Amino acid sequence: MTETAIVSEGVPRPCTEDEFVSVTGCNPCFCKFILKQLASFLGISGIGWLLDFALFNLLHLKFDSVFLCNLLSVFAATIFVFFVSTRKTFIQRPGGISLKIKFLLYVLYQIVLTVVVSKLLDWTNSALILFLLPEHLVCFAGAMSKVAVTPIAMFCNFCTLKLLVEKL
Repeated sequence: MTETAIVSEGVPRPCTEDEFVSVTGCNPCFCKFILKQLASFLGISGIGWLLDFALFNLLHLKFDSVFLCNLLSVFAATIFVFFVSTRKTFIQRPGGISLKIKFLLYVLYQIVLTVVVSKLLDWTNSALILFLLPEHLVCFAGAMSKVAVTPIAMFCNFCTLKLLVEKL
């Protein structure tokens, strides 16, 4: 039995594994496996994000450009997340392309994603400063922008890294 409820004659009851698969189209063991990988990746990415966030804020003390600060801080976090995730979270496909090639592909992907996310970060930062934040909080706009755009990047990174490591 799984924890998903099926309503039969107005009374909810736990569903069988077969019912779960027919209703959701998903094997519960596979779902648990993906959720376990996602949790592991989120933990590793969380540490990478703290590294990224700390470096971003240190750089932002020295440089005004949130775009440049983000590019540099994301690169450091990318290296950390890739190598830890490939060892701790994802299962390498036997006979697939080498880890070096996967790393190069991931770096190329990160360059594109980082430019897009950095632009989004720049726009978010400007919107916060111009329209949303009172004057005494403007100094936190860069950090607040970074927090706002992070979930988008994390989701994209999970999907891309899973594809690269396990499917190629």
